[in-house]
Amino acid sequence: MSGLICAGNVYLNRKVSGAFGGFHGPINATKFSISVGKSTTIERTSYMRDSYGQTLDSVVIPGGSTLTIETDDAAADVLQYMLLGTLTDITGNTTAIVDEAITGYLGKWTKLSRRNVGTVTVKNSAGATTYVNGTDYTLDAVAGMIKPLASGAMTDAQSLKVSFTPAAMTARQIIAATSTEVRAMVRLDGTNLANQKKVEVLCHEAVLIPSGELDLAGQKFLTFGLSGTLITPTGESGPLIYREID
Repeated sequence: MSGLICAGNVYLNRKVSGAFGGFHGPINATKFSISVGKSTTIERTSYMRDSYGQTLDSVVIPGGSTLTIETDDAAADVLQYMLLGTLTDITGNTTAIVDEAITGYLGKWTKLSRRNVGTVTVKNSAGATTYVNGTDYTLDAVAGMIKPLASGAMTDAQSLKVSFTPAAMTARQIIAATSTEVRAMVRLDGTNLANQKKVEVLCHEAVLIPSGELDLAGQKFLTFGLSGTLITPTGESGPLIYREID
């Protein structure tokens, strides 16, 4: 006999367009809670003279199994689940941008089409006047933004042409709210600290929705949860498998 306190790695294999695409993880799960659901009892009661009030039949209808995961991992692979989004890897090339048309507003920032820009040239729409960084405008090269200065030669809402060379960039991009739910196979691979036996939990398919906020200005690490129903797929006899391995 033994108690159960589990240290485990959690992995999620997202299902997209009916197909699983590989496990993300390991995820630092601060909670991994499974419930087999609350059963419902349906009874048939006697209204006959000699057995009035007695139970004639009783049927127990099992409840649906559920899973709750909480994590403080915020890597893009994991954050896509919180944002119900689509994760893609993007690469920015270093092709020079010539005469990109923007509108400049005095004292306000205008975003360029790329970030991490260098060798920036700003001209009026006719291309006859070249403006000076620090005198006519301020450049945030990392963010790729330009702010015309009221003390310079630009006018408000002026049409400008900007030329620049962007630096090479790789990024992981999440487009949020592209799904209404997360469907995933979920696996926990761990150790029972009470007896040092290996523990494995495999949820064949979970239909999950996120909870929590993406507080980027908070003073604590981001935490969020995923919770929902476990499905029993065709060919399986139950929604999950628990193994204690000697």
